Amino acid sequence: MEEMVENTKKMKNKTSYQPSNSWSMKFFPMATIVVFVSFFLGLGAAFLDFGIDKIRVWLFQWDKGRMIYFFLLPVIWMGLFFISSWLLNQFILAAIKQGKCRSPFAARILAFLSSLGFYLFLDLGHYMYFQDLHLLALLDHLFLRGTNLQNPYFYLAALIEFIILSYLLTYWAKDHALWPFCEDCLKWFEFRAYISFNREDREKLMDAFQKEDWKNLPDPLDNHEKEKAGYEIHISMCPSCRFKGPAQLILCEIDKDDFALDLCKTWLEKGDFEEWWNQFPSGKQGYK
Repeated sequence: MEEMVENTKKMKNKTSYQPSNSWSMKFFPMATIVVFVSFFLGLGAAFLDFGIDKIRVWLFQWDKGRMIYFFLLPVIWMGLFFISSWLLNQFILAAIKQGKCRSPFAARILAFLSSLGFYLFLDLGHYMYFQDLHLLALLDHLFLRGTNLQNPYFYLAALIEFIILSYLLTYWAKDHALWPFCEDCLKWFEFRAYISFNREDREKLMDAFQKEDWKNLPDPLDNHEKEKAGYEIHISMCPSCRFKGPAQLILCEIDKDDFALDLCKTWLEKGDFEEWWNQFPSGKQGYK
């Protein structure tokens, strides 16, 4: 597996999808809504922190409660952090998809502003409840017993938390905006077809993707043998153009739980893709 991943890093595809760096008129209104939603999510997270602090007060009334709280608090806080990140990512994804944003730069700006709004209002609510900063309450409860907002290390800790959140959101947003889009039909590509191969066909598949020598692909499995597949070529295309338009081919490794791990990808232009697809017998062409 490690050897295979290493080989994929060396691949140089001759063609790849290039976004148009444009968007529809819906994008800016939806992006504005997402930024405002981030404000309320931040305040909501601060309110949940307030509830957690009430639990702390209740647990500290008995001897073993303090130990239980020390173990539970980091887990709860990490859970809240990732749930908040996931929720923000879903709103950002909706704005990108519905606003047809094909600009990775604009998507990253939206993600950064959303993470900034979330964190500012998180700390605003947290300051109203506790008179300290969000991340610092953990240090306060575990070690400090009295937060000093004049300490510059407190602000450094808060900055680190914001950087982590903004990095995650901007990384996900860029990936959303880089998904192939049909400029003729104004629709996002969808995973619509696949070709399955045996696990023993690894070298031939890797060589075919590296050289884009599609005529030397190994013999694919029949559709009724899909459960035996070790590798699949997943095909994303415009839902309107279908096989008459361009397509993105993704070589995936299929594990025992039928989970697909993307290894490498390439791009076939209009006409080339239809010719590529028609080389396979109908009994070996899989459809989603």
